[in-house]
Amino acid sequence: MFRRKSGEANGTQFSCRIEKVDDAIWMKHLPLDLREYCQQFRPGREFPLLINGHEVLFTWMRHGADNRPTPGIKAAASGRGAWNRIPRKSVIRIGIPK
Repeated sequence: MFRRKSGEANGTQFSCRIEKVDDAIWMKHLPLDLREYCQQFRPGREFPLLINGHEVLFTWMRHGADNRPTPGIKAAASGRGAWNRIPRKSVIRIGIPK
């Protein structure tokens, strides 16, 4: 199970900073705590992440054409507008909501 740090700012219990390089967030770019948090949700189910202090819903990416899992998440339909407004190459803060 993921470990949460207490006392983080902006209503999170764990946060990190990464560069937005794509429309997806790839698991290999996240620290273990955030990967474990995301992995507790099943594909097709939306789950919240704090992006720059704002809650955005994400979902796992679909399997590839060869039916292998794609190790990344993307903004769910309801969160896509907020996510797409963040330019690529921007440094973003990702957090686990309390």
